[in-house]
Amino acid sequence: MIGATTPVVLGAGTYVLEVRGTASGALGGSYSGNLNLTAVPLPGSVWAMLGGLGLLGVAARRRPA
Repeated sequence: MIGATTPVVLGAGTYVLEVRGTASGALGGSYSGNLNLTAVPLPGSVWAMLGGLGLLGVAARRRPA
């Protein structure tokens, strides 16, 4: 692989991927690349909070108006 480097693990935050190149010829040039992303699982406390909010919603619906 041309230009291969060791993967870097990034911390939490916002990141931007910017691709630049030089267009030449009648077809405007060409670009290629590879971007590998891995989903970050939510901690268990978030699921517990969402479950609690769901139970509050059920209780509010059952309560007479």
